[in-house]
Amino acid sequence: MGKREDILDAALRIVSQDGIQSLTMAKIQDEAGVGSGTMYNYFDAKETLLRALYDDAMERMNGAVLAGYARTGDIKADFDELLRRFLNYSIEHFDQFNFTNQYAFFARTAVDSEDLENPAHIFGVSRQILASGQAQGLVKEVDFALLQRIVGGVIVAVAESFYLGGFPPDDQLKTNVLACCWDAVRR
Repeated sequence: MGKREDILDAALRIVSQDGIQSLTMAKIQDEAGVGSGTMYNYFDAKETLLRALYDDAMERMNGAVLAGYARTGDIKADFDELLRRFLNYSIEHFDQFNFTNQYAFFARTAVDSEDLENPAHIFGVSRQILASGQAQGLVKEVDFALLQRIVGGVIVAVAESFYLGGFPPDDQLKTNVLACCWDAVRR
């Protein structure tokens, strides 16, 4: 692993332990074991580092969730499979998942509009599924962004509960969560 990755990993550890608001360049330097020259060689400001960490976390999430995923044409099955993968990733990589949510709030960043159209991005795939479901009369005629936020909010809450020990991470509970998400969007 290179110095850039060491710095990003250190930042993620700090955010996971103390929250994004407590992140400083000095703390990151100490945690990564690098000097200020090295730090600023890679990142000229905390905001640049945070955006790089966000982009890296989203790339990892998209790669993991979408690896081997293929739509079947069955809207509910496609929705369930994508959401199951997303939920599992969110639980297994909670630190990265939690950071992306904190960053989106902290930076007041919405999903980039090109991601919503990108078939290689989880948000683009979910939008395609929802649009197909709407065209077939299976999904509520509600704005895609709202549907994604409703479902995403459930995933965030459940992943946090798994992480904090509020729910045992068993398959039946995950199946119930997916059923609730489908009930929230289906017509």
